[in-house]
Amino acid sequence: MNRRRNLIILITLGRLAGWIMLAVAATCLAIGLLGQAGRLDFRLDLLNQLCPLWLAPGLAAAAIAVLSGGRRRLPGAIIAGALILIGGILLGPDLLAHRTRSAPRHDMLRVVQFNVMKENQDTISAVDWIIAQHADVIVLEEAAGDAGAIADALKRLYPYAADCSTNGLCSTMILSRLPPTDSRPLARDDPENRRGLSAVWASFASPAGPYTVVGVHLMRPWPMGKQHDQLRELGDDIAGLPSNRLIIAGDFNASPWSMALREEDRRFGLERRTRLIRTWPARFDDARQQSTPFPLLALDQIYAGPGWATVSMRRGPSLGSDHYPLVIDLAPISADKTH
Repeated sequence: MNRRRNLIILITLGRLAGWIMLAVAATCLAIGLLGQAGRLDFRLDLLNQLCPLWLAPGLAAAAIAVLSGGRRRLPGAIIAGALILIGGILLGPDLLAHRTRSAPRHDMLRVVQFNVMKENQDTISAVDWIIAQHADVIVLEEAAGDAGAIADALKRLYPYAADCSTNGLCSTMILSRLPPTDSRPLARDDPENRRGLSAVWASFASPAGPYTVVGVHLMRPWPMGKQHDQLRELGDDIAGLPSNRLIIAGDFNASPWSMALREEDRRFGLERRTRLIRTWPARFDDARQQSTPFPLLALDQIYAGPGWATVSMRRGPSLGSDHYPLVIDLAPISADKTH
């Protein structure tokens, strides 16, 4: 009798779990459908930013609902198919994107991009790692507060700095070994990007020709919809820069599967070289400096014009910030090959 009762309880719990998983999958599908409405209302784009947080659980829950059998099998399969379709819409362009590649060359340009986080308590490791990269140009965000020591320590090797304000107090900056031929701050009323755009560009001369680097730090995707305004401002600010050897790098606080970044991909007219490289979070407890087991969102981006071929694109280690750094090697392409 007890064995039969236990079996009935297990079957009932299994069915209940199947219905719960179906409800979870349906909820994730509803989030995905609302995110698609972000094409019409940018405020809903936040749901696309969080795609990994609902797509994977939704697919897992739908699979469990299907495997649990009974009346849950068909709706579970439909929901799974719909989630796969939405996932393909969001992730497909990056998975299938053409990549301009090149073999290593002596005239490569190396750029390091890193949101060092103002509360960084591991600045020595960050400085040592950055120096070890032997970069030509470094783009830093949040290089203030405790992390201001990172920019200060790099001055010996990178004596030239351009930041996003006119008073030298902005924490979005471009460091270089060689002096820029020109530079311009692009901060909008709040250089620390709590309310406005935090960006700067600097142009350089090289044997392969001139090039320009833009450093960017956008606000977080809330208040919802504001990122779109900032990205449009950035596009307008750099519209006059030659695009062939243009490089844009920074913490966009926007994932490649968001409508905001998709729109900017079209506006920039450049190839985004960061394809689904997740960079956040590197840490989830700033006070105790505890690392996360793996990053979830691809918030840091690097774009480059058609005059550059990617030699390598990689993510660096956890270095006291909530973001991982990026390192890209670019090889110049002769003008006749870009047409």
